[in-house]
Amino acid sequence: DLHSFPTRRSSDLVVPAFAVDVVDTVGAGDTFAAGFLVAWAEGDDLHRLDGLGDIDRLVAAARFGARAASVACTRRGADPPHRHDL
Repeated sequence: DLHSFPTRRSSDLVVPAFAVDVVDTVGAGDTFAAGFLVAWAEGDDLHRLDGLGDIDRLVAAARFGARAASVACTRRGADPPHRHDL
């Protein structure tokens, strides 16, 4: 699977998902969103909230969210990872 984010440009940004042995996908989308938002909020440019901003920062946040979601998929139920699990 791939995660895709619309950008202001005419194309999408595609970030590959991590390959894992899936146990349960419950909560994976919420975990992805939470991981993305944590990485985005911890970015070094919090004062520039003029849309998506820097593509590298967007990719890094998407990769972090994908990593968090992949860990969640290896667990039963809605059991999102903690930071030390990533």
